[in-house]
Amino acid sequence: MGEDLVFVTLAGGGNACPTLWAVVVTSNAGAKVSNSFGTCSEAILNPRLTMDALVAFDMAPVGEDQPWMTYTLDGTDIWESELPGAP
Repeated sequence: MGEDLVFVTLAGGGNACPTLWAVVVTSNAGAKVSNSFGTCSEAILNPRLTMDALVAFDMAPVGEDQPWMTYTLDGTDIWESELPGAP
């Protein structure tokens, strides 16, 4: 059987960072949870399957001094990379 992904919002602790995220990966073997991640944005944008990872998605900045970010998920491992601008 395959795996299912569940994106979970975590309370970020107030108005400055309302939301962080975690991913729960479920399978017949049980469930695993990723570390928390995010830009404090409440939205996951442009979710897509990739050739070398399970899923990738973008997040907008919440402050003017923050960059757009792309997150790549492989199981419960999360990598983040800064985008040069809005996707």
